[in-house]
Amino acid sequence: MSGEPIVSDSSHSAENLRSVLNAAPFGVLVWRDNEVLFENPAFCALPGQPLAAGWVRPELLGVHADDRVRVRAHIDETRVRHGLTSAMDLRVATPEGTPHWCRVFLRQVEWDGQPALMASFDSIDGVKLTEERLRQTEDRFAMLAEHAPLAVAEIHVNQNRFLAVNDATCALVGYSREELVAIGPDGLMEPTMRAKRSAIVERVLKGQPLTGSEEFVLRAKDGRQVWVLVNATFNRLPDGNLRALVVAQDITARKKVEEEMQRIERLESLGVLAGGIAHDFNNILTAVLGSVSLARLSPSVNDVDRLLAETEKACIRAKDLTQQLLTFSKGGAPVRRTSAIGRALKEWVAFALRGSNVQCRFEIADELWSVRVDEGQMNQVIHNIVLNAEQAMPAGGTVTVSAKNQEIGGDNKLALTTGRYIVIKVQDHGVGIPPEHLAKIFDPFYTTKQGGSGLGLATAYSIAKRHDGMIRVESQPGVGSSFFIYLPASDAPVLTVEAKPVKLEGGTGAILLMDDDETIRRVGEQMLKRLGYEVVTSTDGANALALYRDRMHTEQPFAAVIMDLTVPGGLGGLETLKHLRVIDPRVRALVSSGYSTAPAVVDAAAHGFQGVVTKPFTIEDLDKALRRAGIGRRA
Repeated sequence: MSGEPIVSDSSHSAENLRSVLNAAPFGVLVWRDNEVLFENPAFCALPGQPLAAGWVRPELLGVHADDRVRVRAHIDETRVRHGLTSAMDLRVATPEGTPHWCRVFLRQVEWDGQPALMASFDSIDGVKLTEERLRQTEDRFAMLAEHAPLAVAEIHVNQNRFLAVNDATCALVGYSREELVAIGPDGLMEPTMRAKRSAIVERVLKGQPLTGSEEFVLRAKDGRQVWVLVNATFNRLPDGNLRALVVAQDITARKKVEEEMQRIERLESLGVLAGGIAHDFNNILTAVLGSVSLARLSPSVNDVDRLLAETEKACIRAKDLTQQLLTFSKGGAPVRRTSAIGRALKEWVAFALRGSNVQCRFEIADELWSVRVDEGQMNQVIHNIVLNAEQAMPAGGTVTVSAKNQEIGGDNKLALTTGRYIVIKVQDHGVGIPPEHLAKIFDPFYTTKQGGSGLGLATAYSIAKRHDGMIRVESQPGVGSSFFIYLPASDAPVLTVEAKPVKLEGGTGAILLMDDDETIRRVGEQMLKRLGYEVVTSTDGANALALYRDRMHTEQPFAAVIMDLTVPGGLGGLETLKHLRVIDPRVRALVSSGYSTAPAVVDAAAHGFQGVVTKPFTIEDLDKALRRAGIGRRA
C-alpha cells in the first residue's frame, strides 16, 4: 500500500473532544504503543493514581501484579474490537503498597488520525468494600446497604418488587422508598430494558453463570434517563422464590461523554464520505464535460465517436459508483438465487486478473456446498478483494483462492449464527497492511492507495453482511494478507440460466412515457423511437391520466405506460397506476426509478406493474424490460 489516507480536517473536532474529556468527572488516559497521548485532570487526581508511563508500558507497572495477565489479555481483545467499549475491575499498584480498586472502561479510538487506546477510570474502593461485606455476612446487609455510597436494593424476583432499598437508591432516581416498592423494578426501568432483565433471570434459573456487570437505563421521577452499571447476586428465599441483591453505580456522566465522542466521530465520518463522493464524481464529470465540449468542436466524425465512447465509459463509472454507494447504505438489497459458486469463482477471479502480472492458484474443495447469493454482487466482492491483492503485489506474484465447507458452532467469535457455511479465502504475498490501518480498511472512502476510491473493501464488506455472512482479514506487513469470506450454505437445488446473446428486438405500438425530468423524457423518447415505438411524453401523473383517457377509444390506444416512481409535488407512478386501473383494468405499466430498494421496484408485480426500468438505463436495458413484459412484440 502506498500514499496517504483520505482524511478530513478534524482539528476542530479534536479540540472539542479534548474539551469534553478534560471536563469529565472520571479519569481518562489515552495512549498508543508506549506513548502517553492524553491524561485529564481527573486521572491525575485518582487515589493511588496508576503512573501513566507504567500503565502504557508492556510490563503494566501501574497495575497490581496479580491482575497484569488478565489486564493484558483484555487490552489485546480491545484492539481487535474497534468501536466497542468494555469494562473490567482491577487493582492499581501504588508506591505505598496499598492496592486501590478501579473500574476501567477500555475502548479503541482514533486519536489525531491514528488508532489509540482510551481507558477511563473510576475509583470503586467503596463498591468493592460493599460487595465484600455483603458476601461476608448477609445479616449485616440492611446496615451496610443503608450507609453504602452506591445504590443497593433487595428484589423479590418472582413477584418483581423491591424488598428493600437504601437512601442512595432513592437519591439516584428521586423516588421515596414507598414509591419504589409501589412501582417495582420494571416500573423503574426503561421499557426497552425489561427483555434484558428477563433474559438474565432466565439464565440464573437455568443455572448458567452470569458474565459480570450489566448496563441498564432507569427513568427517574423527574423524567431523566439514568444509566447504571449493575452487579447482582441471586439466592433462594425460604419459600423457594428467587431473590436478587443488586449494587448499582451511576454511569450517566460517562454515557454522555461517550455519546458526545460518537457524535464527533460520526461528523468526521460524514465529512470523509462527502469528500470522497465529491472527489470521485468530480473526476467523472470532468471526463463527461471534457469529452462533450471536445465533441462539439470536432469536425471529424471519428473523433466524435471516440469522444462519445469516452463519455459513455465515464457514465458507466458513475453508475458503478452509485451502485457501490447503495450497497453499504440502506439500498442495494441482493436478489438471490441458489448457486454452485465454485465454478463462478474461477471465472470472477480470472476476469479480475485479466491483463495483470499476477497469477492465480485455486484450491476449490470437492462437493462444495451451494449458496444462495446475488451473483452480480458476489462477483463485485471477489473482484474488489482480488484487485486489492493484485495491487499489493506490484512486482507480480501469485494469489491463492480457496473455498471449503465449514460448520460454525454456537461458540464462534465471528458473530455468525450456528450453521453450515462456505469459506472463501483470498491470499496474497504482498506488502501487507500495517496494524494502524487494519481496523479501518472496511470504512467507506478510507484508502492508502494513490487513485483509490476507498469504496472497494467497504462495498465487499457490506455485501457480505447483506448475505448474512461476513468478511475478516489477517495481515502481516511484508508477508501478505488473507481475506476470509463466510457465506451461509443452501440446501435448495441450483437453477441454471442459459445465457443468450443480447440484441435489440424493438416493437410496435404507442407508449406513454411519464417523468418529471426533461432530460429523461427527451432521451427516453429517442430510445423508444429508435426501437420502433410511437412515443408521447408527460411531466406528471395527472397529465398522464388525461393523455391516456383521451387516447383510450382511438384506433391506436397506448400499448403501455412507463412511469417515474416519484414526482415531487405531483402524482407519482404508484398513485397514477391506481387511477389508470380504474380507467382501464387491462393497462400495462412499467415502473422507472433510481431508488433500487423502493418496494414497487423490488416487487413490481405485487404493486401492479409488469416490469421495471432501473435508472440509469441503456437502450438495451429498456428493450429488454419491454420484451420481458410482453409489450410491443413484432409479428
